[in-house]
Amino acid sequence: MNTQPAQVKPGDSWVTYFSLSDGKRKRAGDGRARCSAVQATPHGVVAQCTRVLRTRHGQITLLGMDDWAGNPPWTSSSAITSGTDHYAGLTGSARSTVSGQHTIFKIHPAG
Repeated sequence: MNTQPAQVKPGDSWVTYFSLSDGKRKRAGDGRARCSAVQATPHGVVAQCTRVLRTRHGQITLLGMDDWAGNPPWTSSSAITSGTDHYAGLTGSARSTVSGQHTIFKIHPAG
């Protein structure tokens, strides 16, 4: 599910729900994102996004600015702001790459 408007304007917000898979395409959990457009031009959108990745081991929360300008794939960085259960105390960063209907998350724990 994705509620992003077809024509994004600054201030627009939307939510996205997605499934998580591991490297072998086996279901690993799900996730949600809430994004708000900071800038919108005919060439792309800059949005602040908060994402929650949920697995059976717990949740990881990410916060970052995404820049979707030009043609995909788009890659952005996020801060790991919190974690629960197995991920409690997790800090670091994450890289997300959007290509077509898929987003790849790479988690980089600090330390």
